Amino acid sequence: MSAPSLIIHVPRDMLERYGQEGFGLYAALAPGLRDRGVPVQFVERPATTDLSHYTKTDFHLVHHGFLRRFNLLNTGIAYLWPYWYLDQRGVLCDSSLGRAHPDLSQIPLDRAEAFVARVGGRLKEKGQSKHEQPARRGAIGQGAIVVFLQGLSDPVLRSMAMMETEMLDLVVAHRAGRRVLIKAHPKFPGTIGTAHGERLAHAQDGVENLH
Repeated sequence: MSAPSLIIHVPRDMLERYGQEGFGLYAALAPGLRDRGVPVQFVERPATTDLSHYTKTDFHLVHHGFLRRFNLLNTGIAYLWPYWYLDQRGVLCDSSLGRAHPDLSQIPLDRAEAFVARVGGRLKEKGQSKHEQPARRGAIGQGAIVVFLQGLSDPVLRSMAMMETEMLDLVVAHRAGRRVLIKAHPKFPGTIGTAHGERLAHAQDGVENLH
């Protein structure tokens, strides 16, 4: 019997782009395991619920999957780069985090504060984004509610508790006199949420769209 392998299931476009080298976490794992004699193979994942190369004798990582097997972890990039999911239930809203009840008193406060400061410094204070953004037109001021629309990609849909149109209506209805600033996602500027935001901006005082 051959030695167990690590089989990493990724979408076709990712397999075509990166081949057997992988990217991100996978590219970090594969060389070290291969050096230790563990075969690592990247295969196509037809869908998040369909594995054409599943075996019981190997260990599997499934990119953006939500399958549950004794020898499988669902993997994917977390919202904050460079962190990843490796989860028995799924990623995003399907992950076990949503059902977890951690004992927060056991988390070292100094490490937690350092982590928050590091992430805040990289993303908030430097204004860093995952995507190219339009040039800023000056400060937006204080006291406003800013809504960042996320579009309708597969990971976003799997993370939503409600549609963006419903979210915008709730925010506007309960804003207590504050301005509401709506920003479309740079990769998904033409969604139903963006169109609804435009309608609200025309119909409601104090509701604006950031362009």
